[in-house]
Amino acid sequence: MVDLNAMFNVASIAMGFVAAVCFCIGAATNRPKNIALSSATIVGANPGLMRSLSAQRAQYLIGALFLIASFALQVGVVLVPKDVQVALPFVPESPLALLVSVLVLASAVAFFLVKWLTNRTIQAANQSLGQMREDQARRR
Repeated sequence: MVDLNAMFNVASIAMGFVAAVCFCIGAATNRPKNIALSSATIVGANPGLMRSLSAQRAQYLIGALFLIASFALQVGVVLVPKDVQVALPFVPESPLALLVSVLVLASAVAFFLVKWLTNRTIQAANQSLGQMREDQARRR
């Protein structure tokens, strides 16, 4: 006999992990140099496109990070025996209150991480663009 709850939980863990890997591969291949090339024009770079591509990369990477964290928590659900209980300070006992607390905290963390990573990617893309222009100038 197979516990249907455990089966669904394990399937969810595996599918979440595969989704996280797909996010990671897609975002990791969109490097700042590729962003610089994609947003480059004849006379410079398209700053709107560079910001958009950088924000998209940041959102994918941070989303993948949270998906991997979700995967780890789901693994914990399967591995920790059901009869184990702990009292943690500052953790609401109500499932709804816990859900709202985690959503608010995770959303705030994600918001600031996406902003930070977007700005950092734009800086790296601008450096790559400058380096490409210097290389072109040397070739002439």
